[in-house]
Formats: sequence, structure tokens, C-alpha cells
Amino acid sequence: MRHVNQAVLESPTTENYLLIWMGVLFGAGVFIADSLIDALVFEKGTLLDQLLHPSWHGCWLRSVGRVLSVAFGVDAHEGGGRFCACAAAA
Repeated sequence: MRHVNQAVLESPTTENYLLIWMGVLFGAGVFIADSLIDALVFEKGTLLDQLLHPSWHGCWLRSVGRVLSVAFGVDAHEGGGRFCACAAAA
């Protein structure tokens, strides 16, 4: 029987951080969606202008969206086992 080091089994991999990466991607989606809304709906310049040179308010709003998305991803990653354990106990 082959023995595997426990540290190798518990090593951080991309699969372990899936929820965090989903938060990062969702944050990027929020940035692009807000740029699209500003450019197409509110007609505040072109999409390229909104992506590369947003206003201070747009930059602040997009930054908050990115930070919250990543924070929720980290929270879901850290507390993911809580919800599974509660559901199994019920």
C-alpha cells in the first residue's frame, strides 16, 4: 500500500479556492456591466472610455463592487463547511 503525505493531501490548489476565484470573476463582471450601463444607457461616453478612464464616482462604485464580490467569495470559502454540516444535522 502506498503512503501519501498528509501535507500533500491538504495542499492549497485552485480547486480549493474555487469560490474565491468565482468572487474575483464576478467582480470583473460587475466592472464590465457597470461600464456597459454607463456607456449605453446613460450615454456617458464610449465603452472604451468607461473601461479605461472612468469618472471618480464610477471608479469608486466599481471598486466597491469588486471588493464586495471578493469578500463574499472569501466568506463562502471559509464558511462553506458550516452550511453543509447544518444541513446534514437537520
